[in-house]
Amino acid sequence: MRCISDFGYQPASLRQQVSPPEGSHRKSPETTKKMNSRTMTKMMRKLPPTTSAIILVRQQLASQAKKHTDPAQAAKKKKKKRKPKKKKTAADATGKQSSPPRIPVASLFPSGQYPTGEEVEYRNENAFRTTSEEKRHLDRTNDDFLTDYRHGAEVHRQVRQWAQKNIKPGQSLTEIAEGIEDGVRALTGHQGLEEGDNIKGGMGFPTGLSLNHCAAHFTPNAGNKTILQKEDVMKVDFGVHLNGRIVDSAFTMAFDPVYDNLLAAVKDATNAGVRVSACCGWADASSLLTLLIGSGH
Repeated sequence: MRCISDFGYQPASLRQQVSPPEGSHRKSPETTKKMNSRTMTKMMRKLPPTTSAIILVRQQLASQAKKHTDPAQAAKKKKKKRKPKKKKTAADATGKQSSPPRIPVASLFPSGQYPTGEEVEYRNENAFRTTSEEKRHLDRTNDDFLTDYRHGAEVHRQVRQWAQKNIKPGQSLTEIAEGIEDGVRALTGHQGLEEGDNIKGGMGFPTGLSLNHCAAHFTPNAGNKTILQKEDVMKVDFGVHLNGRIVDSAFTMAFDPVYDNLLAAVKDATNAGVRVSACCGWADASSLLTLLIGSGH
């Protein structure tokens, strides 16, 4: 009984009965399988219980191994595997900007047609710019530069909206400036790391963050630790350029309700100045602005 536990050993009596008689015709695999199964059952009944148990365990292990290594089974499993879908970018999935803004505006407008924004008609002595066929033709043939301006304006609009929602008291001026400038560089697609890249696009000038009595054009230098306070009034001014064409816009932020009326008056005056500048000229627009702000309307 010592050899019965050796792997692959089979009693001589069992080998004789399982093996087909000499000179017999070859049977089909199905018939042979049935005969082997019946013969094995008869022989296991005659063997001691310990030997029968060992043979059963070996058969079960062999069956399990066959299931795991069967080429047909492996091929079926392989067929069921699906190719992973191509991951979509945030722009492809939603068509909207991320927060913070990092998706280039060009990928959101693959056609290259950017929003035109608000258009105001020329009036009075400037009306010839829209009534003159020659002038209109010249404008149409030289409108490539407008694409850069509209592209830059859309970059500025998206970064501006993010900044107005996310700038809060407690942030440092350096943190605020870096957030705006990182957004502009990402959305224009020009990080400025390669030689000459910042000439193609990016920041028009350093971000201006002017507090309270400082009217404009202050930008935090390296090491500046100024923290924005709730009672501060901050003027934010930044520009975007593409191929040297700069789009600039500024806005004022205050977090104390005491300044609400002042901000509303300045906003109304600015919009009024834009409306009249096309028809009346900048001199008249300046006078109107002074009148509106001085009267508190």
